[in-house]
Amino acid sequence: MDFATLEKLVIDQRKKLIAYKDSQVRPLLQSYAALLKQLEQDIVTLFIDTNVQGVWDWETIARTQRLEALFFQIEAELQKLAYTTEQGLQISMSRAISVDYAFAGYIMARVLDGVTLIPPIIPQRAIDEILQHPWSGDHFSGRIWHNKDLLRTTLRRELTQSMVLGESVQKTTRRLQDKLETEAYKAERLVRSEIMAAANRANKAYYKRFDEEYGDYNVLEAIRIIETLDRKTCRKCREMDGREVPVSEVDSISDIEHPNCRRTLVPVVGGFSRNIQRAARDENGKYVRTNAKTFDEYAQEYNVPSKY
Repeated sequence: MDFATLEKLVIDQRKKLIAYKDSQVRPLLQSYAALLKQLEQDIVTLFIDTNVQGVWDWETIARTQRLEALFFQIEAELQKLAYTTEQGLQISMSRAISVDYAFAGYIMARVLDGVTLIPPIIPQRAIDEILQHPWSGDHFSGRIWHNKDLLRTTLRRELTQSMVLGESVQKTTRRLQDKLETEAYKAERLVRSEIMAAANRANKAYYKRFDEEYGDYNVLEAIRIIETLDRKTCRKCREMDGREVPVSEVDSISDIEHPNCRRTLVPVVGGFSRNIQRAARDENGKYVRTNAKTFDEYAQEYNVPSKY
């Protein structure tokens, strides 16, 4: 197996991972849509019961404490949504970790003509360590619950302001819709990013273990950072593309550089030629093949403007 075949296997696996994380996002977005629908129904009911001449009657709402009851219901729904997100993300990350660790083992077995030196089954303790690793300084669980608290405060403020201003029920629901759509995007981004980071860390775990036990074989020379060759790639990732890092220093590489990062880690195997073509996008967004070894070479070839 040559390096081109090896890299293609890794890239194809990354495409499967992207499809998997996308499938995990859909139920989350459906949950936010269901929450918005429930809020709209509750607000319409409250408006029908308390409006005066087609506008919110703040005095009636305050006197009957209907608003506090609605706030309590919102808090309960947000608690449920945060818990579901946390549990679902942990399961999704665990699956991604197990699969990518096993895939790294498969890659090395292919390199060694079918010889499996390390069982491609990651120990549970290693999965737990990866799950607890905060790639951006804060654990995913903390971010989920922090975002929940912020959303609760935001919805309470927007709903109260709309009522005090005497806005129409349509404008009130639009206010909440805007906030929920923003929060849904943040949750979607978090899920996508955490799954990608966990998968890359699983790859690191396998290659580090391989290097520790079989480093004397001089099979695994380094880990190469592969970024996407298109105009969406940020400046930091552009600078990292094509860089090779010794396996012993692989933890110095960020699992991902930022939310929605598309970083891929590829093993550099001794005796394999690096002279291969890579997939890229031209100035029209069309899929092409390029001989560029780094993003800078690709940028020069296709006149990609600098990004800051």
